Amino acid sequence: MVYYTQVLYVNEGGEEGLRNFEGRTLPILARHGGELILLSKIDKEHDENVTLSGAEIPDEIHILSFPDRTNFLAYMSDPERAAMLHLKENAVRSVMLFEGREVDMNAMRAENER
Repeated sequence: MVYYTQVLYVNEGGEEGLRNFEGRTLPILARHGGELILLSKIDKEHDENVTLSGAEIPDEIHILSFPDRTNFLAYMSDPERAAMLHLKENAVRSVMLFEGREVDMNAMRAENER
């Protein structure tokens, strides 16, 4: 399983367009074996938000999963998704995308107990 974390900076008034894009692309995501595991809206007024070097706090964080990178790339290049990409591009001013793999925490705990 491969996980993708998106950190999004949404344009002023862009949330409705972003939700429209997401709602339309969730079936496409599923067709490629993907799943939106988490969509987290950041509470920018929360005192525990911390950034380094004055970095801006993002508006949302999304975590998606796919069986493998091939499925992710197929989703990203899906023509049906591409036809709707303008909705996201108009709504979001910046996105950071990170690929990661799950760490087996049980194995890590067992190793630390030795």
